[in-house]
Amino acid sequence: MKKILGICITFCFCTCVQLNAQIDSLDISMFRLRSLAWKHFVNAPANNQLLPIADFTETGLYGQLKEQPLSKKQTPNNVQSYGFRSRGIFTLQNKAKLFGHLDFSRSYTKESSYQLMPNLSEEFSDELVTSPHYPLAIRAGNTENQHYRLMGGYSGVIKKSFPFSITIHYNLEKFFGLTIPKTEQEVIDYSGKFELGYQFKKHHIFGIAEFGKHQTNFSYHSDTIDGIRIDSVTETDYYAGYSVGYGDILGFNASLLDGITQKDKFVFGGGYSYTSGANFFTLIYTYKDQKESYFSTPFIDNANLAAVFNTEESALAISYIKQSKSQYLISDTKLIFGEGTNAHTFDDYIENDPQRTVKTNYKQEVIHVESTIQWGKLRDHRTQIGAQLETHIRQTRTQDINTTDKEVTYWQTKFSINKDLKITPKSFINLETGINYYLPITTSLIYDATNSSTSTGASVIPPRSTFGADVIAFDDTYDSLHKIGPVLGINYQIRMKKKEIATIAAFYSHLIGMGHHIDTITGTNNTFSIHLNLAY
Repeated sequence: MKKILGICITFCFCTCVQLNAQIDSLDISMFRLRSLAWKHFVNAPANNQLLPIADFTETGLYGQLKEQPLSKKQTPNNVQSYGFRSRGIFTLQNKAKLFGHLDFSRSYTKESSYQLMPNLSEEFSDELVTSPHYPLAIRAGNTENQHYRLMGGYSGVIKKSFPFSITIHYNLEKFFGLTIPKTEQEVIDYSGKFELGYQFKKHHIFGIAEFGKHQTNFSYHSDTIDGIRIDSVTETDYYAGYSVGYGDILGFNASLLDGITQKDKFVFGGGYSYTSGANFFTLIYTYKDQKESYFSTPFIDNANLAAVFNTEESALAISYIKQSKSQYLISDTKLIFGEGTNAHTFDDYIENDPQRTVKTNYKQEVIHVESTIQWGKLRDHRTQIGAQLETHIRQTRTQDINTTDKEVTYWQTKFSINKDLKITPKSFINLETGINYYLPITTSLIYDATNSSTSTGASVIPPRSTFGADVIAFDDTYDSLHKIGPVLGINYQIRMKKKEIATIAAFYSHLIGMGHHIDTITGTNNTFSIHLNLAY
């Protein structure tokens, strides 16, 4: 197989707050800037030890409701979630920093068809073409999902010249089917990242190394429905299979599907940063190599290895941070191009080939430009007026060999303005209004139903063309729609005793479809979220 390296170039420019000639801490008293400071610090903790980020702890509850009938076939019509989150940065006496977060949540999905992994719901909703590997059943079902996410780290400086950091992530997720088809899944994901640098006056060079593992154990059992055993070709909606491409499906079976997916991720790279007064410049390069293996039984054995997925990505990130007392400007731009994922299957899983011949059946190429600009005029720690412009331009080509060739280019933008309204000397309300717009530039789909038959030995299998008509063609229609809708936000903030700041924030977005295919996909999407936070 010929490996093609995907190259990602990221340009990040950030501007925040300066007090005369001195560098002051970023103003994390505001809900927006607190999230921004956290995001930039945890991205490269050793390097960002030089950033003027004050200590803070933020704890709160959150909830979200999504109603999305205007969506792709594999996206749930309804998603409800709520959870508890806490995060913070704490500086020790030796100027080393401890940081971490924990996030415990529960979610429920309704009417999710052609997939049995609820943790992919966001991906199915946002991506032009989803990851090629997941278990699926045709019939829509409901699930209950539990998520436990932990992260902790330490950053410090050795002999005043060698900044370093250690970061560890651990995630545990469990999913339970509430309706037929029923599935049980457990996902364990953990990784560790190490960063070490050398600082000389205003210059800093550093290296990054990260290793991660991911494992999903899933089982699907549907022997009977209302006491009647499923053993007829008329009950194909309940059959379970495993997607290894965009239309290539392995192992449909009337009663059960057990399997394991394992993922190994390696990331390494390096960077350079320059600090001068209130200016902070950083250049980071990383390379990621990821391999995922699908085993067709609950046992990890090469004899049961049915498919392998390889992903390669290079990234170059440039960031610039400058501070101003009266305003902030935050601009991030990301360019991604190259090949994302290749899928390879073993013919013996289909044809009992003793030589275990490997075939490449899927590949994806991506060009993606993403830009975000945030600007705000400040006075006394309040936003007099603020604006945000977010733009995506993306081209994706996905090929399931001999069956599907799909290409989509789109432009999506979101623009909003916000303003703080003072209520009392210790409290204010921030109001936000904006618009979200999606414009398909070009779309094309070649689907050859004559090559869409699937055979897996003695299993009784619904025709692969069902997936083509119900998912591939349906999603292509969705991608060709113009979509537009308003974005609204409000958050109330009050300073409590000492340094405590309480925030209640709510956000709402609405999306409607336009175009000549609007009669095919109907409905409007509504998303509402609320956050209750206490920071100090």
